[in-house]
Amino acid sequence: MTLRLLHTADWQLGKSFAGVPGDAASFLRAARFDAVRTLGRIARERAVDAVLVAGDVFDDNLVSAGTVARTLAAMREFAGPWVLLPGNHDADTAASIWSRLRHAGVPENLLLAGA
Repeated sequence: MTLRLLHTADWQLGKSFAGVPGDAASFLRAARFDAVRTLGRIARERAVDAVLVAGDVFDDNLVSAGTVARTLAAMREFAGPWVLLPGNHDADTAASIWSRLRHAGVPENLLLAGA
């Protein structure tokens, strides 16, 4: 049996890019969500079995609800399973983004791997 994965990591969604002047920071933040949509399209076109995001999905555990909503919307490009692992930027702790997601509920195709 063959398992086809699209492996990615270090999205760091919600990164502020505080040191980037002007509108460039906003452009860079938006480009990260565009990249997630592109990954979803590639996963769908290549008929992978799952997308594995191996850490640092978010830039930190304090990302806004808007960032979470934009992330989930971008991931709709691929209806198959997304496996998300925490990383050093978004560690799976009691007060983490992962706890917030588990409490709020996630789509059935989103698997939160962690503690």
